Amino acid sequence: MKLPKDKLLKKEDLDNTIQRCTFCDISNLSFNKYNYDKGFGKLNGWGGKSKIKYMFIGLNPSYRRFKECVDAFGGEQSCWGTGKEFVDILKELKIIDNSYVTNLVKCSTMNNKVNEDQMGNCLMYLLEEIELLKPEKIIALGKDVQTFLKNSENFSSNGIYYIYHPNYVFSYNRSLLTEYKQEIQKICTK
Repeated sequence: MKLPKDKLLKKEDLDNTIQRCTFCDISNLSFNKYNYDKGFGKLNGWGGKSKIKYMFIGLNPSYRRFKECVDAFGGEQSCWGTGKEFVDILKELKIIDNSYVTNLVKCSTMNNKVNEDQMGNCLMYLLEEIELLKPEKIIALGKDVQTFLKNSENFSSNGIYYIYHPNYVFSYNRSLLTEYKQEIQKICTK
């Protein structure tokens, strides 16, 4: 089932609004200005095919993948990295068509670090995505995202699920991979 046409138009409007955003200094970085279509950390070509049940929220798009890949976070044309491996897990668990991956901060940074002000500036965009897609479950990828969302008055402290950020598992602690898959499956089958 596809999203109704009015939903797609609203998403286009949101995409265009984010493209023109100038709330932070990072929006002026050249790789964000000219590659905004990769900057959402979204599943290009997947999100919206079916009812979105699971929204996975990372911190911000990876600079390296953002700069070098067609899709910065696991889209159909992503070239490598933790984003692609994370998407492979969603495929393996057969939840890919009901999943949407985004980022709290929509722009990339050279060092993949953002501050609370930048998170706060992008929060309204995340809230619009949630309103547009109405996911059943919101899953924070990593402690920074979890902490920010739980401290925000816009979220219930017990309404956010938490899993490790994919980069932590794939780059630093592959021994957790089986447990990581099981945790995603457990959250998505509750």
